[in-house]
Amino acid sequence: MIDQGVLIVAAAGVAGERRSGDGAHGMEASPWMPLALVALAPVVLWWLRRRRVIGPGSTTGWRELPKGLLVGEWLLAAVGVWFAILVVAAAAQMALWPDVRSQPPLRAQAQSSLVTYGAGMVLAVLAYRWMFRAPPGVAPAGACPMRSAGAMGMGMLGLVVLYPVLFAAGFVGAMGHQALTGEPPDLIAHSGLADMVASRGDPWVFALVGCAVLGAPVVEEIIFRGLLQTGLGRLMPRRWMAVGVAAGLFALVHAPTVPWHAIGVLAVLGVAMGVAYERRGSILAPIGMHVAFNALNVALAWMQVSSQGV
Repeated sequence: MIDQGVLIVAAAGVAGERRSGDGAHGMEASPWMPLALVALAPVVLWWLRRRRVIGPGSTTGWRELPKGLLVGEWLLAAVGVWFAILVVAAAAQMALWPDVRSQPPLRAQAQSSLVTYGAGMVLAVLAYRWMFRAPPGVAPAGACPMRSAGAMGMGMLGLVVLYPVLFAAGFVGAMGHQALTGEPPDLIAHSGLADMVASRGDPWVFALVGCAVLGAPVVEEIIFRGLLQTGLGRLMPRRWMAVGVAAGLFALVHAPTVPWHAIGVLAVLGVAMGVAYERRGSILAPIGMHVAFNALNVALAWMQVSSQGV
């Protein structure tokens, strides 16, 4: 499994209110903070609408789609890179830990992730650059959008601006989980992140963190935004439809490692990264947003555990 994405915001609100009610100390001890973030979400959406980032007419000025290649070639490239990485991941796991019936040690997990994401980044970047080549007799639509001054920084800043919206989506999902089950969800809503936090004293955990914070964003954004969304943009009558479909698929592939109540957060994040790609015209913008999201979740998880003295 190549997924190393992380998620903590989905359960933070409900878990925070529960812990504050129990008299716990630390980062979740203020019950007003989740409510303040949820209340701020519509303000952020209103501001984005006012700035014409979202809403009717916001698609004007989006990047020009590359010419000369068929829609199927973009979709095939996305699927091909994804399955090639899955094959690498399976081969690495079998080589490092052949006993599939038992949980591999952290060292084997880290080494497998390094091999998988190392190969994945090379495959994804090569496929992306190849797809933006100029076919014979066709003028290129522009340089391969992997360079843009400040694009990665703008993506990171965009995540900061969007955080209340992501938190609100997670809060709604967590409240739904509590209403249906009678129990608040786990604060750390991702099995990979839970493993990192549980093994934070092991030096190999830093390899897993590096894969989550850098490897996963590069690979997943090139596949879902750079290849898949581009192909869907040429297939569908409206570009925002391509953004939505790519975001939905991005959320669904995380379903094996993320509980159902957290899927909405990933869908909202996927839409945001898709819009960032279209508006900025550089794949570095959604990569920066994804890097910031994963890094923030790792930091929050570490802070949560430290505040509890575990």
